[in-house]
Amino acid sequence: MRFDPADGSKPTQATVRTGTLAAPPQKNPQREGSRFDGWTRDGLPFDFQTPILQDTTLTARWTKATDWTLSPNHGPSSGTQLTVSPPDKKKPYYTSIHTADSQFVGLTGDGNIYIWTQDGIPKQVPLPAQAPEGFHYLQAAAGSQWQTALGSDQHIYTWTSQQPTPTILDTDQNIRFTSISTSSNRLLAVDQQGRVHNFQASQADSQNMKPTEQSTISLPGQAQATLAVASASRTLIVDADGQAWAWKPGQAENTKPSPIMQAAALNQGLLLLDADGHTWYLADNATSAKAVNLPESAKASRISASNDQAIITDKDGRLWFWKSGEAPMRADSGNQHYLQAVRIGSRIAALDRQGSLYQWSIDAQGLPGKPAKIDSTTAPTLESASLDGQDLTLTKTGDAWQADVPALDPGPAVITITGMQDDKPFTKSLNYTVDQPLLRDAQQDSTHTITFDTAGGSQAPQPQQVGYPYGRVKRPSSDPTRNGYQFYGWFIDNVAYDFSKPVTKDLRLTAHWSSNKWTISPDTGSQIGGERTTITPPTNTNGIKFNQISSSNTGSFSLAVGSDGYVYAWGNNGNGRLGDGTTNGKLVPVSVMFNPQPVIAAAKFDTSPGTHLTPVSNSNSATVLTPAHLPGTVTVSVDYTMGGAGNTLTDTSLRYTYTPAGVLPQAGGEGILLALATGMTGMGGVLASRRHRQETQQLLYTSLE
Repeated sequence: MRFDPADGSKPTQATVRTGTLAAPPQKNPQREGSRFDGWTRDGLPFDFQTPILQDTTLTARWTKATDWTLSPNHGPSSGTQLTVSPPDKKKPYYTSIHTADSQFVGLTGDGNIYIWTQDGIPKQVPLPAQAPEGFHYLQAAAGSQWQTALGSDQHIYTWTSQQPTPTILDTDQNIRFTSISTSSNRLLAVDQQGRVHNFQASQADSQNMKPTEQSTISLPGQAQATLAVASASRTLIVDADGQAWAWKPGQAENTKPSPIMQAAALNQGLLLLDADGHTWYLADNATSAKAVNLPESAKASRISASNDQAIITDKDGRLWFWKSGEAPMRADSGNQHYLQAVRIGSRIAALDRQGSLYQWSIDAQGLPGKPAKIDSTTAPTLESASLDGQDLTLTKTGDAWQADVPALDPGPAVITITGMQDDKPFTKSLNYTVDQPLLRDAQQDSTHTITFDTAGGSQAPQPQQVGYPYGRVKRPSSDPTRNGYQFYGWFIDNVAYDFSKPVTKDLRLTAHWSSNKWTISPDTGSQIGGERTTITPPTNTNGIKFNQISSSNTGSFSLAVGSDGYVYAWGNNGNGRLGDGTTNGKLVPVSVMFNPQPVIAAAKFDTSPGTHLTPVSNSNSATVLTPAHLPGTVTVSVDYTMGGAGNTLTDTSLRYTYTPAGVLPQAGGEGILLALATGMTGMGGVLASRRHRQETQQLLYTSLE
């Protein structure tokens, strides 16, 4: 196993026996300015209850971290009003979900657990009391009487609705566990030695719902358990070789030598998933499993069960509802791809491939409803603020808070804020500066110098002198140019400059560029033409950066000023309010002037147009058939528009080389010369061959005279 932190450092490695479970590093990785979301495989959330069958690399996923901010972070000594803004909501990145009775339990990639009911809002489960620094949860399971988790210390923790803080399960503290599962009032846990521990809560003692160990199961011979699940009357254990063992008190037998990857318990019987994507049902009174075949011969990737029903997720991300004795039925609307799903009654909760949760209902006819995204985030709240020990009065405005700063002596100060964030209390200190008072004469004479650096581009704009304290930089009237590059705006370091801000010091603004190179492949072909070549517009390597953002009062659409000086919009586009020429809503920013992606409309080789222009799927490229032309290198003129609308632009940077057409030797009499050209068929090919033969003969006769 390789764990790549995706921060430039060397990946760590761990040895995992084939068929067993991997454990992540005991502490989550950290990266300055970012928040760890979880481990991924091939870009998808990874569930550590998946047996490892081959060398595997997991990559860390990161999200940019934000924090509480003051605006402005300085002010006059006479006092002012400031705004305290919260960080962005922390969006959980789910890796697995579980269900029991009327509750859902979700585990996130960074090791947090959320729990919610069918119509409720997910609430984060607290960490155990006195949990060490870096502690997180590895696995979660939902039971009818309590919930269970496996901690990063490889101990088991349980909690109930009456006792919401998880506490460690009373077991031998020298035992380390690798896998847990629950069913009704039972808990099964696999330890590092491959033994299965069977825990059960007392039915008679309603005051003590904590499970106690009833027995320990060891498989015959050298077999070691990896996973274990239980129905009402049978326990099924999967060993490191992928074989499933059915166990009842006093017996153990190998039911089917299939490489089992996952098992789920129903009220009656067990559902199995093997490494080939086949699903099997093992009834309580059966000695062999029966196949559960999905329509269209689809292969399964995940299974889940609750009471007498199961949800099977196939490898295309479709969901299927199944009950014993019935054929699988579609459980989703088909508009999205999912990684896993669970069902309680008529309600389904599903995890998509980006780690987000969705929920919908199944109607009386068995048809799925429209998915609704589950909001697992809780907005941070501010409860108090003080300036050097002096309380400030807070007023909430939108998502932020405002406070009046009293008159103070010039110099540094500290604003202390308290509140709730991620369902936890916090205290934070923010730096604030009380400015020195300005003399009127100094204000009139004080200016700052703004210089421009085109970073290899055309001549820089003239420096600007900007008055203090309210002067602003004027955006140059024309953008610089650079051969082979596209201008992306003026920056200070890697931050796009906001031309709306007052200037407080001398500044140097530097141009940022992105490659603007077009390509054609292949760039050589026969003079007869008819050959297919692909034209590809430049790929943006830097991208537009936003320096101002605002949203509508309803929050349904947003506007931003880009570093290139254009205005971009996204969100609801009713009545064409985004100004991009359409009425379709936009999930990503588009220019209110045009969509900045090139759309190729035509191509000419010298003065002859290419034919059969065909866009290449999932790209901005297009293929075109070349026209006939005399041998030599010609200019390729590409006509394109930005986003398929607006003015037609032309690029003439590409070159294409025509090579002489090949001929066959003469054969009898005058001989027959055949021209070979891709796409030339029928009489057109004959005529072209005859014409080519005549031209060749004329050249030959001339040379003999």
